Amino acid sequence: MYIPHELIRQALSELSGIHPFFGVTYLVCKQGNLPVGSMTTFPINKAEEDFLRLYYKPDMKSDWYFQPFKTSSREGGWVSKKYPSSGSQKTRTMGRLAGAFLHERKTCGVGKATTSRFCVRNST
Repeated sequence: MYIPHELIRQALSELSGIHPFFGVTYLVCKQGNLPVGSMTTFPINKAEEDFLRLYYKPDMKSDWYFQPFKTSSREGGWVSKKYPSSGSQKTRTMGRLAGAFLHERKTCGVGKATTSRFCVRNST
């Protein structure tokens, strides 16, 4: 059974206005049971890389992931294998949604950008 092309186009269109944070980082944090209000060491870059490989990599031979969310990239929804440690990391630490996290700066160490001390900020 195949999914009709029109249904795929409609789904892509509806997802195109959603910030990629909600389609990647938020889901990774939920999947990883990231605590609210207390710091923990969490390999967020690695977790996002694994998540992207599992859900957003239609061609396993490619170095690119396809994320159907809002983008300003000239490549459309295609993001490089560096996305978890570059674009997504920037959103988590400096972007508009960075306030959702408590993040201890420089906890990764040189060459260890896959592990960081994080938690979801308590809303109170």
